[in-house]
Amino acid sequence: MALKIGDYKTEVHNDWCPGCGDFGIVNAIQMALSEMQIPRHRAAIFSGIGCSGKTSHFINVYGVHTLHGRVLTFAQGAKIANPEMTVIAAGGDGDGLGIGVGHFIAAGRRNLDLTYIIFNNGSITLCDVANMGKYVRSKGKKDIFSIGCCRVWY
Repeated sequence: MALKIGDYKTEVHNDWCPGCGDFGIVNAIQMALSEMQIPRHRAAIFSGIGCSGKTSHFINVYGVHTLHGRVLTFAQGAKIANPEMTVIAAGGDGDGLGIGVGHFIAAGRRNLDLTYIIFNNGSITLCDVANMGKYVRSKGKKDIFSIGCCRVWY
């Protein structure tokens, strides 16, 4: 029996702000899983903290809500333990490119077959409120960390 997008939705109430882009990201993940016909018992999603951390609550596959900045370490462990599992990691920009940047770079070097989705709202508010200047420039300027991220990957 073919899996439909509704098979990947949960009954958990979503309390994100109206108009938030996170809705579109979760819908895209659910659509991709449906289009690829990945059985729910063969997929796992790991999420960090903050709004993006709720992602694992809204997708009907195995899900783990992990520690701040450590989403990739959990996801890599699952992939190494079960290489046939489809593993998705989801986290915010602060989670992945702030406190978790070392794990982000190490994951690139390890080059496991997993998907990492970064919800980049340019805020990084849960990471280091006192030192925001080292992560994000003033309004109207480019987010220096996103540019650095692209340099790492490309």
